[in-house]
Amino acid sequence: METIQANQELLMDHIDEESGRLLVQMADAFSEVLAIVSVERFAEGARIGGRLIQALLEE
Repeated sequence: METIQANQELLMDHIDEESGRLLVQMADAFSEVLAIVSVERFAEGARIGGRLIQALLEE
């Protein structure tokens, strides 16, 4: 996170206001995508775990 923040600040110092807004929007959108993927992976893991427990209980 520190690296991302530092690089974003460096970029913001070298680009105009509109480009800075676009950079922030892109970073926000990327964060949203990562959050969605994280939730999907968690749900997938929970389903796999449930199927594993079910298979173990059926034995």
